[in-house]
Amino acid sequence: MRFLPVALALLALPAASRAADPDARPAIERAVQFLAEESTEWREGRECASCHTVPMTLWAHNEAKKQGYKADDKAAAALTGWVFAKDDPAKVNPKQPERKGVTVNQTPLMLALALEAGDATDATTRDRLKAMLDLVLAGQDEDGAWRLMYVWEPHGSTADVMTTLALLALTAPNAPDLGPGGKAAREKGLKWLGAAAPSDTPQADALRLLLWKQLGRPPADTEPLVKRLAGRQSADGGWGQTRDAASDAFATGQAVYALATVRPAEPAVATGRAYLLKTQEKDGSWAMASRPGGPGGKAAKNVAPITHAGTTWAVMGLIRSSPPPGR
Repeated sequence: MRFLPVALALLALPAASRAADPDARPAIERAVQFLAEESTEWREGRECASCHTVPMTLWAHNEAKKQGYKADDKAAAALTGWVFAKDDPAKVNPKQPERKGVTVNQTPLMLALALEAGDATDATTRDRLKAMLDLVLAGQDEDGAWRLMYVWEPHGSTADVMTTLALLALTAPNAPDLGPGGKAAREKGLKWLGAAAPSDTPQADALRLLLWKQLGRPPADTEPLVKRLAGRQSADGGWGQTRDAASDAFATGQAVYALATVRPAEPAVATGRAYLLKTQEKDGSWAMASRPGGPGGKAAKNVAPITHAGTTWAVMGLIRSSPPPGR
C-alpha cells in the first residue's frame, strides 16, 4: 500500500510525460550540440549574426539548460560575446537599405527571444535584452504591426507572424520595463493583431497560441487555436508548413512546442514528438528544404540556414514536450 501514492502521482502526470520516450534526452543533447558546433563554424566564415543562426542556437541552448539538459556553455558564451561586442561584428543593427515604410530587424528580435528563454537576471544580460527590445520597438510600423522588408517563409514570415513574435518578446515575464513607449507599443500591436486575420499556417496558430497563453487569455481564445493546430497534423504525426506541404521539422517543432506549452496531454503532442524522434539525422539535425521566396522568388541553394532554424524548432519541441532529465 505504501506505493499507492506514487502510483497515483504518476497517473496525475500529463499523458505526454508518462509516455516519454527514454531516447529523447540523447536526441535533444545531440541536436543542441549540432547547433553549437554549426554556429561556431558559421561565425568564423561570416560577418553577420543571421536571424537563422546565432539567435536560434542561443534560444535552444537556454531552453535546454533551463530544463537540465547538457549543453555547450563554452560555445554559447563565445557566441554571446561575439554577437554583443561593442564593435558589433555581428552587425546586429546594420545599416538598412532604403525602403518604403518601417520594417523590423529580425536579428535583435530573435536575440531578445533567445535571452528571455534563459535566466536573464544579471545586469549584463538585462542591458543586452533592453537594447534588443529597443530595436524591436523602433521597427514597429505606424499601424502597430511589425513587418519584414520581404517575406521568405517560414522563418521570415508575414506581418501577423512577425507581430506575434515581437509581442512575445515584449510581453515576456522577464522582459525589462520599457517605459510608457513600450506599453504603448504593446497595446498598439495587440490591437492590430486582434483585428488581423491569421495566416492559414500552423506557424501562425502556434505562435498566437503561445502569445495568448503568455498573456493569460481565457479558454475561449486558446481552445479554437488548440483545436485548429492539432487538426492540421498529418497522418505521419508531423506538420507541414502549409496544408499541402509535407511534414518537416520546422512546422512540427513549432506545433509540438506550442501544444505542449498549453496542453501537454493533447494526443497530438505525443505523436508529433514521435515524428521528431524518428526523423532526426545522425548528426543531430533535421533535414529541411528551402521554400521559394525572398528578393528573387526562388528557393535558396544553401539550405544550411533553414536547416538550422528547423533543427532549433524541432529540438525545442522535444524539450518542451519531455519531462526534465531525471524525472
